[in-house]
Amino acid sequence: MKKKGMLLASETLKMVLAVIGIGFLVFLLTSLYFSNSVSQSKQKAKLLMNQIKNISSNLNPHTHNSSNLYNIVPSGWNIISYAGAVPKPNQCAGENCLCICDSVHSYGGIFGDRQIKECTDKGVCQVFSNLTESPTISIGKTNTSIKIYRYGVFFGVKEI
Repeated sequence: MKKKGMLLASETLKMVLAVIGIGFLVFLLTSLYFSNSVSQSKQKAKLLMNQIKNISSNLNPHTHNSSNLYNIVPSGWNIISYAGAVPKPNQCAGENCLCICDSVHSYGGIFGDRQIKECTDKGVCQVFSNLTESPTISIGKTNTSIKIYRYGVFFGVKEI
């Protein structure tokens, strides 16, 4: 009778260790998937920022002109202008800048410190000294397009 009890304890221990091992593997695979997904989105955001930067530098500052970008990515992210006397992400160093970062949920339409932290930690920002304040652009799953414009020396981005 004692041998049966020992067998039960041994099998229970093996089952507990197996469940812990499977749980650890699921956690590890999920972590790898999401880190790869964020990395790919950040690469897409860098490419978009480079496109915006190139277009803005090619627009003539002495005329009122613009250029459009269609079907932009990464979806679920925001394009945010930090212009004027507002708190800004660290990459901006107190200058006006444009950031592309993952969206955080706002309370009453105000993103606040959580969005600034997200842009600082995981976003892509570019300083534009002549940036005008623009509304936040939410990049949707499909067909989000933006207009990059110059109005004299001022530069801005808006959704179209």
